[in-house]
Amino acid sequence: LCDDTVFALSVFSITLLNHLQDIDEGRALARTALSLAEFYDANQMIQRVYGFIYGNVLVSEKPLQSLVEPLLRACRLSFSNSHFESSTINTITYISRSWQAGKRLPLVMNEINAFAHQHKQQSHFAMLQLFLAPIYKIVSALSGISLDSSELLPQLVATCNKDIVETASIKKEMLYVTTAIALSLEESLSLRNFAQASQIILKYPDFFKMLENGRVRINQFMVAFNAGLVSFHMARETREAHWMEKGTHVVAAFEKFSKMNEWNFEHMYLLLKAEMHHTKGETNEAAQAYYLSAEAAQKHRFVHHSALSCELAAHYFGNVGLKEKTREMIKRSHDAYMEWGAARKAKAVINLLELKWLDGN
Repeated sequence: LCDDTVFALSVFSITLLNHLQDIDEGRALARTALSLAEFYDANQMIQRVYGFIYGNVLVSEKPLQSLVEPLLRACRLSFSNSHFESSTINTITYISRSWQAGKRLPLVMNEINAFAHQHKQQSHFAMLQLFLAPIYKIVSALSGISLDSSELLPQLVATCNKDIVETASIKKEMLYVTTAIALSLEESLSLRNFAQASQIILKYPDFFKMLENGRVRINQFMVAFNAGLVSFHMARETREAHWMEKGTHVVAAFEKFSKMNEWNFEHMYLLLKAEMHHTKGETNEAAQAYYLSAEAAQKHRFVHHSALSCELAAHYFGNVGLKEKTREMIKRSHDAYMEWGAARKAKAVINLLELKWLDGN
């Protein structure tokens, strides 16, 4: 055995989990890799294997919030050891999981800025342009927080008007191509630009093939969740059957994920179900699922998803003419977005929903 063996075990644990659907063996192999890492240089092994194990495999077992600290440790070691590959993967994994775990946006903003300084020192310009700047743009749009114009990230956002997926493709930075597609979808959904979100899904069929075949890997959970919500919205808007089929595939995947790890995935499954029932016109089932989703998200400390559940529920109740429930969900969504630190999004929810469904009253 050697340190490369430990690294190989951590990578193979992901293969078992995602591609061979062997959940128990994947988790067992990941725990074996962690145990063996203790026999080697811990500082070297942590930076190489934590991103794979804590950032991917253990998402199927542990609360997302508990995985963030080990991932941050891996980031710090990557930087201190000037290990380019590890610092790149660990930064993407840490920031992504922090976002998905519902970390407050002002804290996320501070960390993005700190990471930008680290990567600038190591001349990681692709990371700055193709990941950290787009993340900064989304966080700023939701929170209303902007860094000083003398900082690098605002400058990159101001000077780069090109599609980040196209830019990554031209540079042949394939890791960033996938993250850029995911970020573009996240941004479009967060800002309720469903036309743009749907075009992203249609433009990159290979990336979103899990919507067609129903084989959603657990490390794709956030992309699949966002794509499922977009699909149901588009099914209602266009009445095109393929959107309903896409959404239904995602619901089936999250039903399995929810049984695997209720803490991380129950609220997502319930919100997808609510949107499916909404699309089918099943009013009682939709209303119940929206409420249950918001409650599960709050219980498991995913305040940003509680906000989203209440936002979508408000649109639903407004659509069916239930003004009191619409008003209730608008307030709950606003308050949850404020708790998350998304002040600009919270204000947008009030403005849009009250104008659309309550005539400003």
